[in-house]
Amino acid sequence: MFRDRAKQVRLRLEQDNYRLVTSYFVLLEGADALTSVRFRHQTINLLNRLKGLAGLRVIEVSQNLI
Repeated sequence: MFRDRAKQVRLRLEQDNYRLVTSYFVLLEGADALTSVRFRHQTINLLNRLKGLAGLRVIEVSQNLI
């Protein structure tokens, strides 16, 4: 269930025409799970937007984690 939510968040951000240039790994912590998601983004506004979504806590992990 939580992985589906993370996928929805990523799709929404991509639909908002973010230019995807660098990798950024974050952990998204929900009520019942913790998952790692790789986002490609250009500005810090992406993380700020993720932090503003209800029910998610963003834990920044690494800019170059593979």
